[in-house]
Amino acid sequence: MPIRNPVWWQWLSHKLCRLAVPWALLGALVSNIFLNGDLLTICLGVQCVGYALGALGMTPAIEKRSRVLSAGAWFLVLNADAWIAFWVWITGQAERSWHKVRYESPT
Repeated sequence: MPIRNPVWWQWLSHKLCRLAVPWALLGALVSNIFLNGDLLTICLGVQCVGYALGALGMTPAIEKRSRVLSAGAWFLVLNADAWIAFWVWITGQAERSWHKVRYESPT
């Protein structure tokens, strides 16, 4: 049974859940914008403030002073990179950017 393997949770969280985070963030943002309710309005505000603080953490002066804002900035950057990588892959542009290395055997 895979759940008994101690590495299974690490694999699940670092390989599979990591790919779902950008989609979950988009789903949360869209649902917070288009659905009505006091709780969803609060969640939208919290999400927007979180994005703003992450963007603020990208400025070099603040990045050096605040580890929390710097971590928020890295979270935004990594998820934006995941979105960009997805669109590069889905449009077929990945074949042009990655090439298999061919090693020649020394003779």
